[in-house]
Amino acid sequence: MKKGIKLLFISLAVSFIAGQTSFAEENKLQPVDARVELNTAPVYWNNKPLDLSTIIYNGRLYIPMRNICYYFNSDLVVDSKNKVVNIKLGKGTNEKNKVKESVALKGSQKVKLYPNAYQFKADGYDAYIDSILYENRTFIPVRYFSEIFNKKVEWDSKKKCVYISDVKDTYIGSVGDAKITQREFEYHYNLTLKQVSSQTPDGKVSDEEKDKLKQKVFDDIVTMKIMDKKAAENKIVIDEKGMDEINQRLQSVVTANNGIGEVRKYLGETGAYFNEFVEFSKQAYIYYQLSTKLTQSLTPGEEDYKAFYEKNKSNFVEPEQVRAKHILIATMDTNTRERYSEEKKAEAKKKAEEILAKVKEGGDFDKLVSEFGEDPGMKSNPEGYKFTRNDPFIEEFKNAAFALKVGEVSGIVETEYGYHILKLEEKIPEKQLQLDDVKAQIKSTVEMQIKEDYMANLMKKWKAEIKIVNNVK
Repeated sequence: MKKGIKLLFISLAVSFIAGQTSFAEENKLQPVDARVELNTAPVYWNNKPLDLSTIIYNGRLYIPMRNICYYFNSDLVVDSKNKVVNIKLGKGTNEKNKVKESVALKGSQKVKLYPNAYQFKADGYDAYIDSILYENRTFIPVRYFSEIFNKKVEWDSKKKCVYISDVKDTYIGSVGDAKITQREFEYHYNLTLKQVSSQTPDGKVSDEEKDKLKQKVFDDIVTMKIMDKKAAENKIVIDEKGMDEINQRLQSVVTANNGIGEVRKYLGETGAYFNEFVEFSKQAYIYYQLSTKLTQSLTPGEEDYKAFYEKNKSNFVEPEQVRAKHILIATMDTNTRERYSEEKKAEAKKKAEEILAKVKEGGDFDKLVSEFGEDPGMKSNPEGYKFTRNDPFIEEFKNAAFALKVGEVSGIVETEYGYHILKLEEKIPEKQLQLDDVKAQIKSTVEMQIKEDYMANLMKKWKAEIKIVNNVK
């Protein structure tokens, strides 16, 4: 994704218990007439065939949700009122989920499908997978659903079948009793490498830089493993409020990246699953809660403020300012911003020249502003405009104002708005702000800094106290 990852939310279609009113009728879903492939792509799990109906729709393979939950030893809870299906990962299954296959048709068929009636969650977290309702049964995409369980999915285009397999992982290090798997290392390393590569001119990273990056990523994972341990010791858990907050963050990521499809595409380019991103989001939330608990009593002292101020003193400077009045003779309609014709523009310039002559003859500038000025802003700013070189004023106007001496009047200055005659009223020199001037402004930053420093020193101590094995190559 352009800036990194974000978060999710999706509605899906579901119907489960035989004999009940179908969800399609209950939600008044609109059917879609679709050309699909029925039962043309067998599904294997660890090389064993599964008794599953299959539907290929829009290039994606769908399988019955209840049945695959049964095979994955998981259950589900349907909240019909709120239209939510929550998959209970690895919590044991129920025989009712082993539904007898009833899709008898095979091959290319034109059928009615009902898309996306319910929102899917996995252990309470938004899963962002779509679904289709066919013959009162919910079918879900085999790849995205299997990835929730961290299973590998491969499509054999020659045999036209799908292979699901358990991911066989190896360990590349440890932190105390906690193992670091190759898979979790690759998740963090590949995403980090992708982001680093995007910031280089040619999109390439040298082998030397990659080696450094690998060690940095490993060290980051060590930090996470220690935070996991300390969070458990401090009984930090994700409650319902925390779960809602994580789901909101997932939603913001998905929205900011133009949908779940773009998020999955970005992750997929590094071999990562969306579910892994969800797990990382959960970890990040726990780490934040732990850090908050351990640093909540810390408050900055006067020395902290002084140290921060001295280090960033150059940032606390009020730049030079000027205060200027002006007479504007417009070359556009001030309401519609429509440009004047060349003839009318020439008339405006002639008028400006006549006013400038009056100024040079000793005319009262304020009276001339009141009599001829066409800038409505001068009425609400009778003392003139005060601004710095960096303020968003028209460049020609700013340059003219800063070139004047106090009391001096400019010649005619042309901008996109028209012809201006400026008078400089005041020059305010650059000013170094003192600590007392900025203390309120920097309070939150200093508080954050001392807490970050505290956690960094604490982590350094924790790392020194625990055995770390690093086998990254």
